[in-house]
Amino acid sequence: MGQPEDLQEFLCLLSPAEDYVAFVEMMKARAAEFASPTMRGLPGEASAPPVQPTAASRSAEEPPAPPAPPPPPPLPPRSPPRSPPLSPAGSPADSPSQGNHGLSEADLDHASSVRQRFRAFLDASEATESLQHFDAVLALLGHARPTRYESLATALGARLSREPQLEAQEPFSGEAATPRWQLLREVFPIWLPMFNNVMMFANELCNMICLGHAGDAAELAAVGLGNMMQNCCALSLGLGLTSALDTFVSQAHGAGQHSLCVQYLQRSRIITVAQLLWMIPLLWFSDDILLAVGQHADVARHAAAYNRAAVFGLLGNFQFQGILSYLRNVAVPQPVWISGITSLLHIAWAVLFVVVFRWGNMGAGIANTTTWTLQWLLASIYLVYKSSELHAAWPELLGVQKEAFRHWRAYLAVAIPTTLQICSEWWFWEICALLVGYLGPTPLAAHVATMNVVAVLVMPTIALGNAASSVVGNAIGAQLPKKARRAAWLCVALDAMMWTCLALVLLLTRHLVAQLLTSEPAVQSMVQTLLTIYLLAGYPDNVSNVMGATLRGIGKQKAPAAVYLVSFYLIMLPVGCMLVWHCNMGVQGMWYSMAIGTGLATVLMGILLCKVDWAQCVKESDERLKEASPVPCMRDA
Repeated sequence: MGQPEDLQEFLCLLSPAEDYVAFVEMMKARAAEFASPTMRGLPGEASAPPVQPTAASRSAEEPPAPPAPPPPPPLPPRSPPRSPPLSPAGSPADSPSQGNHGLSEADLDHASSVRQRFRAFLDASEATESLQHFDAVLALLGHARPTRYESLATALGARLSREPQLEAQEPFSGEAATPRWQLLREVFPIWLPMFNNVMMFANELCNMICLGHAGDAAELAAVGLGNMMQNCCALSLGLGLTSALDTFVSQAHGAGQHSLCVQYLQRSRIITVAQLLWMIPLLWFSDDILLAVGQHADVARHAAAYNRAAVFGLLGNFQFQGILSYLRNVAVPQPVWISGITSLLHIAWAVLFVVVFRWGNMGAGIANTTTWTLQWLLASIYLVYKSSELHAAWPELLGVQKEAFRHWRAYLAVAIPTTLQICSEWWFWEICALLVGYLGPTPLAAHVATMNVVAVLVMPTIALGNAASSVVGNAIGAQLPKKARRAAWLCVALDAMMWTCLALVLLLTRHLVAQLLTSEPAVQSMVQTLLTIYLLAGYPDNVSNVMGATLRGIGKQKAPAAVYLVSFYLIMLPVGCMLVWHCNMGVQGMWYSMAIGTGLATVLMGILLCKVDWAQCVKESDERLKEASPVPCMRDA
């Protein structure tokens, strides 16, 4: 057999092995053939000595096997403590410039990790003599194709982690407890860019302010109905479908499968675009829908104009949300500057189209389309800029490949429960606003004003939930269940402490907040009452949000979705209606029911999180990755 021209060819030669015995024998045979005297010459070299580990390094790293080996030792974690990787000569590489042939430090560390995992199996199977052949093959191929070295290491690591012998080991064994400060260092870079969520809400508020000054009452009411329809029929669904990346990408990234992460991004891109086929007609003819449910004709007409102008920006919004989710779960800082720039420009668009051009609701919709499209374009440029860090070429990050059209059923099996989980909570508040509207303008104004404050206050919690989902998912993908468990409960504790601080600030400033929101004394008094109620209801509301996001990161979507459906629609909504009308508590009754429903959701979420079998989650993640990439012939270099 000649020297391989491509590492993929070599990997495909190994792929038919059904178990470790055949795998080791084939590895030994190929290594002996590659290291034979006739195969010693490498490109550009007249003659090179056989690629063998030195006696010093072999004696330092490979203690002699005892005559009667003990039972198989526990498997070390996928990311063990770093040890000096082997250079092509077989000796430890002192620095990136010594013996690594252009390989990065991360590549060498990953190769060292793979070697240690393979050695653990060899020690357990009385085949320690095969380790030198493993080193010889890696060194020879790494020297010949340094740019493809990571592909070899990743593929071998993925295969070794999926064999039955390794799966039988206890994933907790050998995993050191991750310090809290290290977990915080991973959580904070993802948590702090909550600016994106705040700016998304600020754009809607900007539209309402412009229409409130330049339009009439019908136009102002129409933008509220238009936002409700866009949120319920489009934005919440798109966010839910892209949130499936919190499970897929985070775990694939933790396993080091960069190409698979890109495939998931492409898959979400196609699936969300496909939803536009029914979303656009629904929003385009929204005036007929609003008239059918008894809305005023002028309000329905203005709302339809707003929706028709905004539907052209849904594509950009979905793609932008997918990019943010992808970046968050591959541990790349989100481009906060994009939301900052586009939100400032949105003010200019809204003033120009609504106030200057007097386009009314259509102008507000055009402003949305302009902002969403610009966010997508800037995020795409950011992907190209970060392509080397993401281990992917820019055409893969911006386009779609044939792999993106496969495994839709597996993607939707996770995406649909995730969407139900997000939409069940999002839609609930829209339904509450409709019900409170029957109480009159003053209770409705107080309810809407208070909900605007609450929407801002929960943004840090949403960001923390996203961070928890990403960090926990990465730990599961890296086979670090103890780290995943500690990170999950650490984020829950952080959220409780954060809400304590926010609640104290809100308690001291509730009078000022009410005065800033409205000048009507009756509305001010009611807003203060509702804010006081939410001081306590905010604890379970925020904590359950973080717990649900954490369960989403480990791949548990169905149970949280069921919890939200039961707590919100079977408990909170009926109790709220009873308190509002039967007990004559008015709008306060709806907010008291919030404490009951979110409290039940928190208890159920806490039970689910306590009963999580973290070791089983690791196995399920490996099976999911194995199904998505069954052949270890990958292109992650």
